[in-house]
Amino acid sequence: TKAKKKRLQSAGGLPRRKKKKKKQVIQASFQSHFTADGGILHNDAESFADALVPKPPQTFRCASHNISLLPESARHQKSRRLINHVRDSQFDVLLMQEVGLHWSKLDPSDQWVERVRSLPDSTAVFANNTLEPQLSSSVQHGGVGVVAASEVRHRMVERGRDPSGSGRWVWMRMLGKEGHCVRFVSACRPCASGGSGSVSQQHSRSFTDQRLPRTALLEDLVVAMTAWKALGDHLILCVDANEDVRQGEVHQLLEPAGLREVILDLHQDLSPPATQHRNQQREPIDGLWATSGITIARGGYLGFGEGCHSDHRLLWFDACFSVALG
Repeated sequence: TKAKKKRLQSAGGLPRRKKKKKKQVIQASFQSHFTADGGILHNDAESFADALVPKPPQTFRCASHNISLLPESARHQKSRRLINHVRDSQFDVLLMQEVGLHWSKLDPSDQWVERVRSLPDSTAVFANNTLEPQLSSSVQHGGVGVVAASEVRHRMVERGRDPSGSGRWVWMRMLGKEGHCVRFVSACRPCASGGSGSVSQQHSRSFTDQRLPRTALLEDLVVAMTAWKALGDHLILCVDANEDVRQGEVHQLLEPAGLREVILDLHQDLSPPATQHRNQQREPIDGLWATSGITIARGGYLGFGEGCHSDHRLLWFDACFSVALG
C-alpha cells in the first residue's frame, strides 16, 4: 500500500524516487524525437557549434527565435521566461518570429510594455496582420518582432514594418560611430499551405497578385533590402524560411542580394542539425544572414527547449561591438 511504502521510505528501507525538475521535463519533451529509421538522434537535439557563455567585454550579441506563439497573458510563465532569457543571456538584440498576437486586441495589462518590467532598459517593435480586423482574434498566427536591450537600445534611430500591413517583416535601425548604420530585420516566411487562419491563407486573401505568398515575401523583402543597402546600411536578417536555408528559393534570392548565413558560414566544417523539432532530415529551416561588412566571432544553436519554450531552436552569434555597430 502507499502508506506502507511511505513508512519504508522514511525508515530507509526503500529508495526515494527523485522528481525531475520542470526544466528537465520540458527539455526532455523537445529532445525525445528518436526514430529507428534514421530520424533525429540525441545529439541532434542538443546545442550546435559554439556554446553560449557569459558575454565577453566589448561584444555584441544577437539572437533569433521562432517562439511559437506568445501567450495572451503577460503573467504567463512562457512570457516571463522569454524576458528572463533575454536578460540572463545578455542579448543585445532579439529577433522573433511567430509571435502570434494581434496586439491591438489585447488588454492594456497584457501589452508588451507590461511584460518587460524586469527588462526596463529596452525597446521593441512588432508587426502583425492588421488587414483583417473582423476575422482576427487576439491570437493570430504569424507576426514578428525586434527587441533591443542594454546599450544598443540607445542607438536605435528608426523602426518600421512591412508597408503592406500584413506583418511579414519588421525592422529596427541602429546608428553607430561615423554614420555606421545597421538595420536588423525579422521576417517569417509562411508554410505552403494551412487552414483559414494560417499565415499563408491570410496573405492569399490580402494580396490581389497571383504570386505565391512564400515567393511574394522574399521578392518584396529583397526589394526593400536593396533600397536599404542603397542608403549605406549594413543588414542583419533573420528568417524562419520553412525550407532548408542552404538551398532552395531563400538561398537563391538572398545570396545574389549579398547576404550570407553567418552561423553556417563560420562553421562550414560542421553538419548542422534541424532547427525545428519535427524535421528528421537534419535541415536547418531558420537562419541569420548578414551583409559582407558584418563578421561574427562565435555563434550556434541552442538545444530544443532551451530559453523560451518552442519547437524551434534559438540561433545566436557574437561579434566585436565595433564591427557590429561601428
